[in-house]
Amino acid sequence: HSGTLGLVPKEAMREALVDQTETLSGRGLISWKVLQRFCLTTMKVFGMGKQSIEERIKEEAQNLTSMIDLSSPGTYLDPTLLFHSVTANIICSIIFGERFNYQDPKFLRLLSLLNQTFTILSSFYSQVFELLSGILKHFPGPHTHLCRIIQELKDFITENIERHEETLDPSAPRDFIDSFLLRMNKARQAGIGSEFHHKNLVHTVLSLFFAGTETSSTTLRYALLLLLKHPEVLEEVQAEIDRVIGSKRLPALEDRAKMPYTDAVIHEIQRYSDLTPIGYHLPQSHLTNGHMDLLNLIPSQNTTPDTFYPGHFLDAKGNFRKREAFIPFSMGELLPSHF
Repeated sequence: HSGTLGLVPKEAMREALVDQTETLSGRGLISWKVLQRFCLTTMKVFGMGKQSIEERIKEEAQNLTSMIDLSSPGTYLDPTLLFHSVTANIICSIIFGERFNYQDPKFLRLLSLLNQTFTILSSFYSQVFELLSGILKHFPGPHTHLCRIIQELKDFITENIERHEETLDPSAPRDFIDSFLLRMNKARQAGIGSEFHHKNLVHTVLSLFFAGTETSSTTLRYALLLLLKHPEVLEEVQAEIDRVIGSKRLPALEDRAKMPYTDAVIHEIQRYSDLTPIGYHLPQSHLTNGHMDLLNLIPSQNTTPDTFYPGHFLDAKGNFRKREAFIPFSMGELLPSHF
């Protein structure tokens, strides 16, 4: 878009992904515009942005600390699986209306499939395949294994959908799947074409799992690593926690306004870890991504972009300050286009 010439990255990206939404929203195999609005509305109904999601997070946080307490003192503990379990269970409670025991075989299989998917997608082969898919798709390789994994994930979701269909109560939707099924039935009864059909339900649930589990659990792992590497930051965060929350209760969302340093550290973890710096220049009819690390790492937006420094999000008085260039996930009305 010629209008973006001469703009700083944040302004250019906002113009492309927000101001030019109509130009870009037709890209991709699925029209996300209606589905994204439905997802946002439904997630709010079943917890996102309300106290109920806070309670679910607290419940999983308590389960996480209990599992850590049960580990043998003085031994090494890899928190990867625990972090995956916590984040996946929060998504499960909203989508399926239930959480799983961390030792549940089906749940462990779900986590394994999600992990395998991201391992393949993050590999060098995946980058090559994206460039040469027209040729490589005719030969065996990791992409064929990925297809089998994705199909097993779809089968897992489909089984849950079928159980929901058997017990659906139109007057009392229990979760995300119930709400989607009701929209499907409404469109079917009206005899109109709609984005609300079985295939899109499966793909939407799959996208919510990808978007809500791996990125969040990996951010937690980065947070743990960065705090271990910067004990002075950890000590200051702990001091603020002790001062504001204490040891007699769980943290609450309302505490955030009183904890500017901890808030700044969380933002700096997301900026510094730079988990999904995806970006391509693609022709019409192709998916479009913004290259987020252009914003997270440019010197003009951060004093020391290559250094982990919570002060990037604090003013001279120690109050938390927002940064316009901070975009840890996405921008505009389009969902991330990886999936």
